[in-house]
Amino acid sequence: MSTYLIAPSLTKIFNKSLSSGMFPTKWKTSKIIPIYKSGAKCDVNNYRPIAILCAVSKVLERHIHNHLYQFLVSHNLLHHAQSGFRRNHSCETALCKLVDMWTSNMESGLINGAVFIDLRKAFDMVDTDLLLRKLAVYKWDDLTLTWFKSYLQERDQCVHFKGTLSSKKSSLYGVPQGSILGPLLFIMFINDLPLYANSNTDMYADDSTIHTSARTVEELNNKFTEDMTNVQAWCTNNNMVINDDKTKAMMITTSQRAATLNSNLRVEFNGVQLKNTNNEKILGVVMNEHLSWKQQIDKVAKSLIKGIHLLRQIKEYLPIGHR
Repeated sequence: MSTYLIAPSLTKIFNKSLSSGMFPTKWKTSKIIPIYKSGAKCDVNNYRPIAILCAVSKVLERHIHNHLYQFLVSHNLLHHAQSGFRRNHSCETALCKLVDMWTSNMESGLINGAVFIDLRKAFDMVDTDLLLRKLAVYKWDDLTLTWFKSYLQERDQCVHFKGTLSSKKSSLYGVPQGSILGPLLFIMFINDLPLYANSNTDMYADDSTIHTSARTVEELNNKFTEDMTNVQAWCTNNNMVINDDKTKAMMITTSQRAATLNSNLRVEFNGVQLKNTNNEKILGVVMNEHLSWKQQIDKVAKSLIKGIHLLRQIKEYLPIGHR
């Protein structure tokens, strides 16, 4: 269908939605398609849910997103620690920032420490009532807040599997997965987390790293124990849960300095000592305690070897000029 035929009708619907503060009910349903990952197919944990939303609704969302993002940036309202879902920010810029800071500290004779925080199902756990209260802090007018309330609440979802569609179930928590506005609303929800830590905080969406430097391991332990107590307070206030098993601590220093240390990090959280690690995958890149890239290089090389092997297998089926 030609654009000029549907544009007037869509414009009328969009304007009506904005002027009334109501998001169309029919656009609030998410169709969930489970995509198999690996393992036993009878285990629901081995499927990745993909949310399909009304395509037309995303046009309106994009319009709202552009204005909302411009408002946040022009008033410098997004915390500088957040690199996710922001223009001129990326995984690469976030990683460069961390590596530069840690390298500089090591050159100054300091020991780096980092705690990699894993929030359990963070996007799905967002309390929409609390999110709306946070949005109200930005002094928006009542109509704008009413529209976002209509957008966030009274949503539902159904599952489409093997040609069968389930009955609808209400979605009581979380920002809409697969939406345009969801990621931006999430980083607004988590925007105040860095204020709870005295150490440096760097975030990429829901991946948070608290890091600092000190002369001694004991000093690092004291700093992190206080920070984790404060972070737990934030989680309690925001109905978020830290995954103890996946939240880890790592000491980062030169191999020469590490040889002189007779203790490791002992970061306590909820009365339990966090696991220490010698290497951690940060935003897709494996880093180790000495900032060596060996594990990352080995990982990439292994992946390339597999790719080359597959190419060799199909070589005989390609035209001679492409072999």
